[in-house]
Amino acid sequence: MDDERPVDPAPDGTDDEEELSPEQLEAQISDFISQADSLPGPSSEALVDAALEIVERAWDEVERLLLGHPTNKVIGAMLHAGRLAREETPVTRAYWIASATSTMLTGQVRPGESPQA
Repeated sequence: MDDERPVDPAPDGTDDEEELSPEQLEAQISDFISQADSLPGPSSEALVDAALEIVERAWDEVERLLLGHPTNKVIGAMLHAGRLAREETPVTRAYWIASATSTMLTGQVRPGESPQA
């Protein structure tokens, strides 16, 4: 990634406080994606597809890691990952990795399921 500064996705002068309809928001998102796709490199869709494949593999690995552990153990791990994120600032890699880990662990909490080996 380069040091390019992000562009305001709503450069049309809309006020952040102004309420936009869902349709207006979707139109702004579509416009921003179209502008991003005109930049060199793969499309936004191609980048997302590749990232989703990576995250799906990570999900499977975490699911295997947690297999057989009680729900409260998984919740404890989730809370610990959240704590690690809160100890960092949102501009650090460690913050985002811990936040993503906490989110992924949250998705693995399945109350009522008995642990399986």
